[in-house]
Amino acid sequence: MPPHVSSMSEPASRVLDGLKTAIAQGEFPPLSRLPSERDLVERYKVDRHHVRMALRQLARERLVRHVGRVGTLVEAPSTPVETQSQPAPLRCITFVSAPLTATGTLREAVERVRLAAYTDALDGVAVKMRFSWLTGASPDFNALLAPDIPLTQQGCVLIDSLNRDFMLWLSERGVPYAVQYFTNYSTAGLPDHHSVFVNKVQAAFNSTRHLIELGHRRIGFMGPLTQPEGDATIHNFHGYVGALRYCGVDYDPCWTLDFDSDDVEDSLAPARRMLARPDRPTAMVTQTDANALAFLRVAKEAGLRVPEDLSVIGFNDQEEAARSDPPLTTFSTPRYDQGRTVVGIVLAAAEGHIGGWRREVMPCKFVLRSSTGPVPAGSAPVGAAGGSISEPGRMP
Repeated sequence: MPPHVSSMSEPASRVLDGLKTAIAQGEFPPLSRLPSERDLVERYKVDRHHVRMALRQLARERLVRHVGRVGTLVEAPSTPVETQSQPAPLRCITFVSAPLTATGTLREAVERVRLAAYTDALDGVAVKMRFSWLTGASPDFNALLAPDIPLTQQGCVLIDSLNRDFMLWLSERGVPYAVQYFTNYSTAGLPDHHSVFVNKVQAAFNSTRHLIELGHRRIGFMGPLTQPEGDATIHNFHGYVGALRYCGVDYDPCWTLDFDSDDVEDSLAPARRMLARPDRPTAMVTQTDANALAFLRVAKEAGLRVPEDLSVIGFNDQEEAARSDPPLTTFSTPRYDQGRTVVGIVLAAAEGHIGGWRREVMPCKFVLRSSTGPVPAGSAPVGAAGGSISEPGRMP
């Protein structure tokens, strides 16, 4: 028994044994964050200094490691080799972005939260940040990274970009990188890579299921229905259709709007067409808050009450969503946690602490407000709909 363990108090030893068991059984998989010290105090009913003693011992045994302000990460198992040189210390992470499609206040919010996440993740770590834009048909990949630092000491985060050629270029040169993507995407044709993406399909599934549980059966959808050639994105539409089928509700294409814009004014005309139908939906699931806000405005023009006559769910939880009339039910994106997680993966990969490829799927948070309610009396049959979503962040 290591001397540090033999000298530990009984409460600290209990925390140590409990965490080792949890890690071994997969409750905390490699590269996942352990609960906070406060949560561990509550979990094991001990004082905080006992938790800290246990965490220090786990670090000594190389079962966990602390990464900046990302948190305490579970180490990935490594395969011993006879001669293994230590990797060069990482000096720079370049965040390479595709052009943002979001505009206005949403774009500002996205950039602000991302920067805060990256800054906090690197706080206390001697790694600088650099930002580049990936544009054009044949960009100079060398120019995207820091010119004054060897590639062996650089890492990269690809933000909302699935540029296969650049990913291969990074892989061939041994530059540790990870993809931070705004939604689910297909990996077909891409090199193996680490990734952290937001499960928007799950959010659309849970939006639709929430409405079904309120009794709605005529549920419409506004957003992209198909993928342009070469687009790897899996759209929210798949979650909408999946929830209907899961709950035994017929899918009717007449209640869908194939529309791709995050602008309220652009969204008004298709919203008017949908609500002018004699068999209009009693509820709408939308791709963005802007689409949903357009439905709120058009419903008011048409003399419809929300949610008494029409329920509406958005996505993104923009500031305008909380101020709308009525306040908009929506889903928020874990942009901050996503940013911290992707930086932690690159740091761990640079130090050789990851075995295999890490694929983190981050759920969105359900924000229940006043724009959804029970189906209008006589508008649709009400019946069992396949269970509850008391925890909308979990897929069935």
